[in-house]
Amino acid sequence: MGDVGSLLIGFVFALFVVRLSLNTSMFLCLIMFQCMFYADALVTMYNRWKRGENLMQPHGRHLYQYLSNELGVSQWKVALVYAGIQFIFGLGALFAFGKGLMWQLIVFVIFSMLFLTCYKYIFSRQGSVNNLKADWRIDC
Repeated sequence: MGDVGSLLIGFVFALFVVRLSLNTSMFLCLIMFQCMFYADALVTMYNRWKRGENLMQPHGRHLYQYLSNELGVSQWKVALVYAGIQFIFGLGALFAFGKGLMWQLIVFVIFSMLFLTCYKYIFSRQGSVNNLKADWRIDC
């Protein structure tokens, strides 16, 4: 799908979240259904910005790309893990939605901490993020 297609879908999903949210609690619940994709995108953009890279240039530095290309995990396994994590946190979001805003914030913080910890651990397995190959591309 490439950067253009994924950007379009990301903005469409974000628009759905904003338009369907009647309050902060509903907004957090809907956001949690897309947490893996947003977390991966935000952390990747932050790391690229921190290294001084041009954010408008194509790259291949997302977590799912690192798992497939550098660590050799097959793409279907990466997709299955992403879907499983997304499903678990989607259920957590529904549970927290029924319990109130404080529970939603707790689920959101737990997910954020787990994602950042896993992200850092996975990238440290073969060196730092700064030492990644420049030619990480998935050409499907």
